[in-house]
Amino acid sequence: MRQNEPAQEWISPSHVSTTRPTVLFIFFSFTNQTRRVASVMADVFRSHGWNIEEAAILMADERYPLPFPWRPFWRRLLGWIPPQLLGRRCDISVPPHVAAASASYDLICIGSPTWWLLPALPISSFLHGESARRLLEGRPFAVFAVARALWRLNAWRVATLARRCGGRHVASRGFVFPGNQLQSFASLACYLRTGASPSRWWGLPLHPYGLTSEGLLAARRFAAELASHPDTP
Repeated sequence: MRQNEPAQEWISPSHVSTTRPTVLFIFFSFTNQTRRVASVMADVFRSHGWNIEEAAILMADERYPLPFPWRPFWRRLLGWIPPQLLGRRCDISVPPHVAAASASYDLICIGSPTWWLLPALPISSFLHGESARRLLEGRPFAVFAVARALWRLNAWRVATLARRCGGRHVASRGFVFPGNQLQSFASLACYLRTGASPSRWWGLPLHPYGLTSEGLLAARRFAAELASHPDTP
């Protein structure tokens, strides 16, 4: 499932039980890895008796196309460096009831992939908008970041922007791909260029693209901590 597909599950606020706590997972996911983390975390919250809402932020800006696969690869890759590093904003699509903050959430979990060490452009754009302020004002939030290796600056930036929206930071956690920097980049490049995940590249052994079962297990543990103590920094 790619960035232009709908979220896996929607629960209308009018159908959310008022007798159980509710967690909102709001995220952007291009190659499905951030969505995978949100999904396994949601399963854990559900097992702890929480109501679940999932909302995928979608790209809606013709200036920044995200086709899949990326062809030509290097032009696509290098073309994303200026908007990311210059902190530009893009048009996004957010579910109406989330944008209007029409439901009451006991915890908001914000998920972002890591693009050039920073939050993905759709997430940073969302957190600079008025809908994020309405959503986060006075509410606890947690951050989960997905990265090849270096996730902390991404998570810190998301938390900083969410605090500026009036949210109360509870915790942050990162989930990384296997392999060293060269291996993980080669795996990413092959996947973005072809949609496949080869076992070798120019003689270099590669791990399958994306998070391993160990990474998803770590996400489950993080969710269990949050579900048990959702408002404890």
